[in-house]
Formats: sequence, C-alpha cells, structure tokens
Amino acid sequence: MLKLLKLMKSLWWQLIIVFIFVALQTILQLQLPGYTNEITAQLSQADPLLGPDMNFILMTGLKMLGISLLGFAAAIGQMVTNASLMANFGKILRSKLFKQVQNYSISNINKVGTSSLLTRINSDTRVLQTFIFMLTRTAIMAPTFMVVGTLKLLQINPMYTSIILIGMPIVLIVIVVTFKIASPLFSLVQEKLDYVTLLFREGLTGVRVVRAFNQEEREFRFFDKANRSMTDVNIKVGKIMEFVNPIISVIFNIAYVSVFIVGFMLFEQSGDATNKILFSQTIGAAGYVNSIMMSFLMLSFIFIMFPRSAASAKRILAALNLEPEIRNNVNALPITEIEDAGVVEFKNVLFTFSDNQHPTLSHISFTTKPGQVTAIIGSTGSGKSSLINLIPRFFDATEGQVLVNNIDVKDYQVNDLRTKIGFVPQQAVLFSGSVRDNLRFGKSDATDEEMIEALKVAQSWNFVKKKEGLDTMVSQGGKNFSGGQKQRLAIARALVRKPNIYIFDDSFSALDFKTDIKLRTALSNYAKNASVIIVAQRVSSIINAEQIVVLDEGKMMGIGTHAQLLSSCLVYQEIVKSQMDKDEIEKTMQIEKDVLAFEGGE
Repeated sequence: MLKLLKLMKSLWWQLIIVFIFVALQTILQLQLPGYTNEITAQLSQADPLLGPDMNFILMTGLKMLGISLLGFAAAIGQMVTNASLMANFGKILRSKLFKQVQNYSISNINKVGTSSLLTRINSDTRVLQTFIFMLTRTAIMAPTFMVVGTLKLLQINPMYTSIILIGMPIVLIVIVVTFKIASPLFSLVQEKLDYVTLLFREGLTGVRVVRAFNQEEREFRFFDKANRSMTDVNIKVGKIMEFVNPIISVIFNIAYVSVFIVGFMLFEQSGDATNKILFSQTIGAAGYVNSIMMSFLMLSFIFIMFPRSAASAKRILAALNLEPEIRNNVNALPITEIEDAGVVEFKNVLFTFSDNQHPTLSHISFTTKPGQVTAIIGSTGSGKSSLINLIPRFFDATEGQVLVNNIDVKDYQVNDLRTKIGFVPQQAVLFSGSVRDNLRFGKSDATDEEMIEALKVAQSWNFVKKKEGLDTMVSQGGKNFSGGQKQRLAIARALVRKPNIYIFDDSFSALDFKTDIKLRTALSNYAKNASVIIVAQRVSSIINAEQIVVLDEGKMMGIGTHAQLLSSCLVYQEIVKSQMDKDEIEKTMQIEKDVLAFEGGE
C-alpha cells in the first residue's frame, strides 16, 4: 500500500491543500463545544430576576454561526481538492499499469489473464481511489479530534477522560478482529470479479457462436453460477463488516450517556445539587466526548475499507512488480552500428513454453536471405507460429540462437529489433480510428503516397478508395470490414514500414485464390531486397517459395524447394496430397503464370 501511495509525490501540493482545509475544518469544529459551554454557563448562572445576558448569548451564537459557515467553506474546499487529488491519483495508477502491461511478454499476459488485468486497472484502482479519498480526510481530522478533545476533557475534569480510556480498547479490539476475518475474503471477492469479467468477455466476443449453437441458456447458467458465487462472498463480507457499525454505535451511545453519569457522580461528590459550573462543564464534556467518538467512527470507516483496499493494492502491486520475461540487453549495440542486411538464422533452436514440460520446437536450424521467400508449412499445432514468434522476441528460445543480421536477438534493444521487422499476426487486428491511423502504426511519419502504395501492394486500395480513402473510419476491431479486407489492411500496415524482414503468420488464409496470387506477385517486387517469411496452411500460397521449411510436431522434417521436397520429404508429400492432386498443382502453377501477365488488383 505504501509503495502505491508514493505515486502521489507529484501531487504533493494538492495533498498539502487538502490537509490545510481538513485541519482548518477540524479546528473550527472543536471551537463549538467551548462556545456551547459558555452559553450553558451564562444560562445556568443568570440572575433569577434579570435573566441571562441576551447580548452575550446573541454574540456567542453569531460567533458559532460564523465558525460553522467557515467550517462549511473549508469542508467544500477539502471535498473539491480531495476529489481532484483522487482523480489524478487514479490517472497516474492506471497509466503505470497500462505502461507496465505494454512491456509484458505474451507469457506474462497469459500468466495474469486479460480479465484479471481489466479488473485491476478498473475495479481495484477505484477501490484505492475511494480509500485515498477517505484517508486524506481522516488522517488529520480523527487524530486532531482525539488529541484536542482529550486535552479539553483533562482541563474540565480527568474523570471524563476515563470514559474514553475504557471505550477505546473495546473499539480497537472490534476493529482488529474484523480486519483479521475480512481481509482474506476481500481478496476472494476480487478473484471472483476476475472470473465474472472473464465470462462476460467470452460471452461478448463469442456471441455469434453461442447463438449459432443455441447455447444461450448454457452460457447464462455458467454466468449465473459465477455471479451467485461472487454475490455469496460479498454478502458474507457485508455481514462481517456491518457487524462493526452497530457495536461502535452502542459504544458511542454508552460513552455519551456515561458523561452524564460521571457528571451526576461529581454533583454528588460536591454536595451541592445546584452547582451550575459542574452542569455547564458536563454539557461541554459531552460535546468533546462526542467529537472523540466521532474520530473513532471515522477511523472505523477507514479500517472497514482497509482490508479490501489492501487486497486491491496487493493485486495492483503484483501486476506492477511482475518482471517482463523479455528484457532489454543493457550492453546492446546501438542500432546505427548494426548492419541492416535482413538475414535471419536459426541455430539449433529449442523452445518450451513455461507451463509445458515438453518442447514445442526442437533442433531448428535454417537461414533466410534477402530477396528470398522462406515458407514454413506443417500441420496444425506443429509449431509454425511459435517459430516465427521467436524472431521479434515475443518469446525467447530456451536453447540455441536466433540471429538477425548475425547478431543474437537477445543482444538487441527490443524496440530496435522490432523496427527491422514488418509483422502480420495470424489474427488481423485493427484499431478504431481511420485507415491512415492504422497504417501509421507501421510508420508514424508515412506519407499518403507511401500508404497508398502499400495499400495497392496489399490489394486494399480499391475497396478503401471506394469509401473515403485514407480517411475511411475503422470501427473497434475493424468490424466494418470483412475478414479478407482486415487481413489486407494488416498486411499494408506491415508493408508501409519497409523493413528488411517481413513475417506473415498465415496472413493470406482469408484471401481468395486470385487475390492471393496478385498480392504475392506485387509483394515479390515491393520486397525484392528483403527477407520474406511466410507461414502458410495452403500449399498453393508457397509453391514458388525459394525455401520451404516443413515442420511436424515441432521438428524440422525437411527444407528445400517445392520440387525438392516432393521427392525427399514424406510429410510434405502428405500435405500436398491432402490439398491437391498432380493436375491441380500444374493448374495452380499455370494460373500463377497467367496472373503474372496482369497488373493491379482489388
């Protein structure tokens, strides 16, 4: 918790203003019992014939009104400044979390979970904001009420102080016991909320599948079960926490009544039942005891909130302190000193996921060269995507080396490495904004001419220009484009960067055969000086590649051209036979030759 509070260093001036307003409000409130005591004394000591001094009472009343108005103004100032402080603290905390998550490796994100990260950046942050709001107000007000009120009671009569000394330990015991019981439950509440968020996200993203298979009732049962489980824990926590308020209220009322009991005892000890000074002192003491007990009430609210806040702080700190598995090399060479050749080499690479005992890839060795297309093919789950994810360091090889331009990728600054790569993921991802905004993800200073050229190569310009050109808006997730259009826009985003290494992770799967050929033909001219690595399922997409790497269960089963592999690699032969016969292969190659005679595209 204290580590998170240190984030408020930049907000120190707002914190000081809040403390000033709170201190002013507290001091003004503590003046009121004294004036009440003076009015009571005036009324009790007034001459029976002349009556009380109404001018004194009126002036004292006006002073109390003025003090109350000043306290009200201080309270408003405190609330406004505190709200601003809380909002800025939330902004800083969310920014820190977002920045940290951006540095996470894919393994880190899988470990924490997307739904849990969403809960931490939203719900947990709000819990801490509310706690800070209460803490900054109570941190000065409660101790001041307690100390000044106790001193005032000692001045009136030490016997009144004994009421506080008896009540205080009881309140502390109630708070400590409640904290011990409730603290683990608040962590459980947030975990339950993570799971509810997960189910809700799955229900939204998979709504079409759910409806297609008429599984609405099933999904509702799962969600209802999780929701009920979270509700049960919340009710349990609520019962425990609500147990605190009645006990403190009872102690509060007993303490208030005890003031008059002590006053009655002092009356008896004085032997003067008409002792008017003791009467006014008792009224004043009741006011100060009331202030002291109010401070305990405020502290009880803090302790009620603390277990949940501590649980939220622990979860946020866990996210902030999680070390990214992919780290920069402090001794990395400056990018200006690295040859920009575009050569990628795998040297006896073995890769195992952290949560898996068996290697996903083993004994992988091959080299890609500029001006060549290297294709990677294999059955589903053979490790194709895992292999290419090692190049931009989404994961690190467990053994062996992945070299880019004869330098181990681990010896690069991560950002420097990724600027050399144009990466198109398996699932096309577009961001809300315009087409121009999306293309500038690849190159922030790209000109319109460069972007249009990339769109033409990616066979995207025709459907983009029919709308609003580069200013065509992209909805969240690119839902206003078809699957094939999204893939082509994602390809254009990688092309506009003009790197020396292009990686296409099954990025042509949603394209029709004709568009696929046109795109690859245009790409061969556009990226003629770069290394092109294509992960593919369709043999037709890679039939003309200069080098084809065949994977099966994470192992290299062959490497060579299409013709070489047909005669030497059994796994490749089976893949080809499963997709096309000899006549289809010849027809495919003939269609490609025909398409080469034409320019342009969709």
